Amino acid sequence: KNFLVSYKMYLIYYIYKMWSPATTLKNAVKPKSLASRKLNFNKMKKILSIIGVALVASFLFTSCSGTIKGSNTVGDWYYEISRNMGGYQISQKTILTIIRNGPGDYEYQLKETVTDAMYGGQPKNEYSSGKFEENIIDNKWRFSGGNFGNRGGYIKVPSDNWDDYKPSEISVRFASGRGNSMTFKRY
Repeated sequence: KNFLVSYKMYLIYYIYKMWSPATTLKNAVKPKSLASRKLNFNKMKKILSIIGVALVASFLFTSCSGTIKGSNTVGDWYYEISRNMGGYQISQKTILTIIRNGPGDYEYQLKETVTDAMYGGQPKNEYSSGKFEENIIDNKWRFSGGNFGNRGGYIKVPSDNWDDYKPSEISVRFASGRGNSMTFKRY
């Protein structure tokens, strides 16, 4: 972002210097000779090529990270898995709550309940919370802090960015070796 801002500022300064009021009055408005007309044409070509490069560069920079309609994901999400290990049933229920604090400012709360029949079947709860990173890169809405953030977790964002609908499920994935992917459904 800082590079893009400084690049735009440099571009504005360069265009100003190339097309300052003194230049436009002397050369652009009243060219006195063929040589000054060629000079004016060359300056215009240079300015137009710079503007073209700036447009292409700004398109590339802004397309690398996008915005999503995160407000369509706000609410409670539910995931459950159950396995039989060594003759004992183990289940995990996870509730992910996505909260919107303002434009681009989201946080999450997590409640995980594990029930293991081997240890008496008493449910054990774990709580965690964190935020979401503001920028979406490679269609990954990354968790920051908390259990999911510490495991390199992210929500896989579809190509339509949830623009005009509320999804019925979201997919949470983790960094390699940090956990299996989880598909959450609306609670």
